[in-house]
Amino acid sequence: MMHCLRKTIVTYILFTIFTAFQASAQPLSLINSEYIRSHLTYEADWAESHEAEGDYLGCGMLYYALAYVKKAKLSVCLGSGGGFVPRIMRQAQRDLKLVKARTILIDANTGSYGRPQWLSNDHFFKKAFPDIEIIMDLTSNVAHAHPEWKIDYLHIDADHSFEGAMSDFYNYLPLMNEESMITFHDTNGLLPCSKVIKILKKKKYELVNFKEYGAGVAIIHLHKKHPKR
Repeated sequence: MMHCLRKTIVTYILFTIFTAFQASAQPLSLINSEYIRSHLTYEADWAESHEAEGDYLGCGMLYYALAYVKKAKLSVCLGSGGGFVPRIMRQAQRDLKLVKARTILIDANTGSYGRPQWLSNDHFFKKAFPDIEIIMDLTSNVAHAHPEWKIDYLHIDADHSFEGAMSDFYNYLPLMNEESMITFHDTNGLLPCSKVIKILKKKKYELVNFKEYGAGVAIIHLHKKHPKR
């Protein structure tokens, strides 16, 4: 009996050591695939337009990196049908443990493209990210109502007409902090809003357009010497 017990204990110890060794032999990862799947892309309609799906973040990695490296205390997202981009913005603030940081989503629920799917209070987006402030109003109204804002990171994805997207850029330009970032979605040329990128390039804004990723995304770096309207 004692011999059997000793054998069982030794076997258990060896199994535990082997299991621990296997776990330690696995390379560490910066990416939590399960969390991405369960929280960031889950019920995030149109995430695929950002090249994101399942446990793959796609352009979400780009948005996260910009918010993270800028330590963005005020991130604003103009339009989001599935809440994908504001989730990424807020996640960067959470990970940085930024004090008094805010992520604000502005959507008027108008137009024929990408209407919000998260309107019900029991939608996963609202439950998992209750710390994202949601303003249901026209982006122009909100811009004029908050001249005191100093935005570190702005994402433009609301009105997809040329006029609407151009207005969003210029309405929020005075609200941008120094050395701030703007990402502009749907820049692959399929929608009228993509023409805004050509205008901004001509005006010599510091800009790079990744039109081949998802529906296309451009990054605009603003600084003290950025062009005026």
